[in-house]
Amino acid sequence: MSLRLPTNTSSRLQEVRRKEEEEGARLSSSFKANPVPNYSTLGGTSKFHAVPALTAPVSPNLHNERSEAAAAVLAERIEQEQEQQERLRASAQKAKPVPETTYKPNFTPKRSERAPLEGVSPNLATRSQSKNRAAFDQVNKERMDGMEKIAAKVAGIKRQEEEQELKELRNLPVSEGGMMVEANPIITEDQYPNTVGESPALTAPNFSPSDLRVSLRAMR
Repeated sequence: MSLRLPTNTSSRLQEVRRKEEEEGARLSSSFKANPVPNYSTLGGTSKFHAVPALTAPVSPNLHNERSEAAAAVLAERIEQEQEQQERLRASAQKAKPVPETTYKPNFTPKRSERAPLEGVSPNLATRSQSKNRAAFDQVNKERMDGMEKIAAKVAGIKRQEEEQELKELRNLPVSEGGMMVEANPIITEDQYPNTVGESPALTAPNFSPSDLRVSLRAMR
């Protein structure tokens, strides 16, 4: 069951609500905030807004062992770079340019007081070097010839040993690891006399008809 208000009561409520909305819209469009009070002019008499004392800024203490060591390393590096730049500037200095002319009027050359140089034949060791080289070549040739003779002698001894070993293998039978093949003994008539051959029995066996039928059935 729904509750129904009288018609005049609902119209009054709508009228009141409309007036409240209009009043709120008017106040919102015409609202102005009060200015912020200047408490400094009040002398700090208000117990709610006491003027705080001004703080004096203090520089932070940023000096420590690590920063001082880093600053010292940086200063030393800067000093080294400055010294290097100074050395580069000193090495990059150029000599004064040559004058445009060295001509001097009325100049007469004078005879030098220094004795003239005399050439001296160089002392070359060509002959002694050639003799030493020839002696070295001779000694080296004799050494190489001796090595070749020793190598040929060793090769000859090795070849003789191989030939001797091959000869011994040829004289040994195969059963003993040699190369001599042992032939089978020849069979003589005295040991195995000749046998007399006999004619084979080639006659057909005698089968009865009943045996023949049985054999045929078995084959099927």
